[in-house]
Amino acid sequence: MLDLHREPKIQNKGFGKREGGVEDDSSFHLTTPENAVKELTVPLLLEHGTPYISAEMERVTRHLILDTGSNVSILQLGMSKSDVRATAVRPYGVTGQSLDIKGHQLVSFRCNEREIDHTFLVCSLPTDAAGCDFFLKKSGGGR
Repeated sequence: MLDLHREPKIQNKGFGKREGGVEDDSSFHLTTPENAVKELTVPLLLEHGTPYISAEMERVTRHLILDTGSNVSILQLGMSKSDVRATAVRPYGVTGQSLDIKGHQLVSFRCNEREIDHTFLVCSLPTDAAGCDFFLKKSGGGR
C-alpha cells in the first residue's frame, strides 16, 4: 500500500524532494524554501480613476499604470540608463496599430521597499505601464 502522507526519504535542503513516496520513483521536483518570499505586496494607487503603482527608478519616483489588458510592460525612452537592446517583439496598441518599439531593457527599481528587476519594452508612448508579464512574474516572489 502506498502511503502518500509519509515524509520522503530523500531531501535536498528544502529546495527539492522526491515525490510519491516510492523508493524506485526517480521524479524530483523543485520546492520553495520555507523562508522564501511567496508574494510581493504593492500598494495600489488611483489617479483620475487610473490604477498605478509607484516605483523608484534611478532616484526618480515614477507611476507605472497597471495595464491588465497588455501582456507586456512598457517604459518611455530615457527613463532608465540600462542598455536598450534589440527585440523582435512588435505589440499592438488599443487602436490596433503597431507600437513604435525601440527595443527592450532590463530595469532595476524599488517598489514598496523591495528591489525588482524587470524587462520593459521601450516605446515612444507618453506613459509607463506594468503589463500582465510583470504581475505574473512577481506573483511568485521578489527579484
